[in-house]
Amino acid sequence: MARVFASLVIGSGVLLLAGEGAPRLGPETWVWLAVCGLAEALWIRLPDGRATLSMGSVANFAAALTLPRDQAIWVATLATLVVELAIMRKPLMRACFNAASTGLAVAATLLVLGRLAPEGALALRGAHLLAATLMAAAVFYASNRAAVLLVLALEQHRPVWGVWRENFGVRRDVLPSAAAFSLGVLLAHHYAHAGVMAIGFVFLPTLFVLDAHRSVRFGAVGPTALSATEPLRIAADEQRCPTARAG
Repeated sequence: MARVFASLVIGSGVLLLAGEGAPRLGPETWVWLAVCGLAEALWIRLPDGRATLSMGSVANFAAALTLPRDQAIWVATLATLVVELAIMRKPLMRACFNAASTGLAVAATLLVLGRLAPEGALALRGAHLLAATLMAAAVFYASNRAAVLLVLALEQHRPVWGVWRENFGVRRDVLPSAAAFSLGVLLAHHYAHAGVMAIGFVFLPTLFVLDAHRSVRFGAVGPTALSATEPLRIAADEQRCPTARAG
């Protein structure tokens, strides 16, 4: 059943990209592809050993706030696929599952933003900006985690709640993830005003959010505990588990 579910997610992702059509390429597209790839390459493995968690959601959420719809979806999907295959060396089906679930999460986020902020989230101010970004982040998080929870639960023949408690939870995942989404908003805002230099303002705090994830899960502390290389997003393993990723 896990493989069937993963195939359905991959198929949905392919249909999504086909519906969006070829993106309009420009210098900004390549910049965000690199930024999303860099964030994807910051990762840790979840406690059950069959899934991973990366800081991709920082950049993917920022891309959703910054880029046109088609570019945001393609950039997030391709960055995930390339990093998972080239750097993390995951099996093809697992990498495709994670890439597809990322694209679907970005699409769901953009659907919410399109209704709450038709002129763009960064055009909002005050409470309206806070409400729109909170709702969009909640949708991104729920979409991403739901895909991983379901594939893990199906693969392990366990209840979803048990998988949630082992790998996620409020203190271990929800709070650090909220910090990551906050950084995504800051990255989008700084990029609008400072361009590529915005990456420098957000990169170091992103490392500490990743370290916070590592600390609450494994007891490691300090920047030296950081891995050099893995929705915020999560990934499921090998098809033993395909994002808050599989893998």
